Amino acid sequence: MEEKREERLYIPTNALDRDDYISGFGKKELEIAAAAFALCIVAVIFVVRADEQYMFVSIMAASGVLAVVISLIWRDSYDESLIEKVRQVIVCKREEKKYEYEYYDWILDYVEVEEDVPKDRRK
Repeated sequence: MEEKREERLYIPTNALDRDDYISGFGKKELEIAAAAFALCIVAVIFVVRADEQYMFVSIMAASGVLAVVISLIWRDSYDESLIEKVRQVIVCKREEKKYEYEYYDWILDYVEVEEDVPKDRRK
């Protein structure tokens, strides 16, 4: 007799939907970081051409902007960037809140209500 073998569905954990060059930094993040880097270089060139006195300040500002962009787009172990987390918080705050509860009057447990007391025991 043939025995039917039950095949189970195997879903691997922590399986990413895209390849990363570094953990949390893939092709999409590299493109965004490259665009930010190019814009920072252009900004530094414009500032240096205008006044060489501000070269150090412009390089530091460009480095800061690049660091902020990279920290915003870097994905964590749950495959979410900081921008996506902020977006989820905003959506959660805007949703209608539902508070389901039952009213429970604890004082009625300790006080006899006149309707519940038999007529012969009433004062």
